[in-house]
Amino acid sequence: MVSVIIHSVVFLVYLAAGAGVGAGAYWLYDYGAATAICLGGLLVVGCGLIHVATAPRDVRLQRRERARLDVELQALKDAQTVTAGQIEEIRTTLTDEAREREAAITGELREIAVMIAKFAERTDRKIAAATLAAASAPIASRPRPRSDQSLLNAVKSAINDNRVELHVQPVVTVPQRRVVFYEGYSRLRDESGALIMPGEFLRVAEPSGLVAEIDNMLLLKCVQIARRMIRQDKRTSIFCNVSPTSLADETFFAQFLTFLRENRELAGSLIFEFGRD
Repeated sequence: MVSVIIHSVVFLVYLAAGAGVGAGAYWLYDYGAATAICLGGLLVVGCGLIHVATAPRDVRLQRRERARLDVELQALKDAQTVTAGQIEEIRTTLTDEAREREAAITGELREIAVMIAKFAERTDRKIAAATLAAASAPIASRPRPRSDQSLLNAVKSAINDNRVELHVQPVVTVPQRRVVFYEGYSRLRDESGALIMPGEFLRVAEPSGLVAEIDNMLLLKCVQIARRMIRQDKRTSIFCNVSPTSLADETFFAQFLTFLRENRELAGSLIFEFGRD
């Protein structure tokens, strides 16, 4: 509406200018009436043609630009709506997954708690039964603690007869229950097959220099198990316990370094733990 009024005013201005030119030609320059009217008409027609040739193009361009902007604005609105929907969908999915993981972990922890409680209950019953049996057994039949010499002889016999055992304890992830590590412990057996725990044999093995031999045998067994694990799952590693007493032994340490060089392919599967059992 505004553009129509503007064009009408401009056209009136053209008419006034044509009338002014025609009147001036008639009155000032003594042109004939027909000539004056022709001059005024030519001015009006020329201005009109110029206006028609320029003004509509600007209007069309403005309309096209406005239509293009409207289309782009609508596209941005649609994209914003789609993005908001995707964000809400992702948020819902992540929330559901987090709840599922939390529920799974909670369930695993409950199962582990129940297993620990049952294990503790069974252990308590066994301890109580063993305590009762020991208390009711005749004094003569109760096992007597080994003397240091007897224990030392048992340790030497276990080393000579290759009765040094590697006991492993798995370490798993929760809730996947996938074994990621094994904790290795050295155990000895006497001639009767009874276990000799580190708390016993270290008491006599360290002063006698036998710990290095025990650790050597333990390292060999760790390598054997590590090679088996590599064939099954390269992501699993084993902790191998090495006594500080062995590290202080110059002969053992040199052999230990040679051992590491010869088994470099097991670097990702062997983890050495320096300390007591």
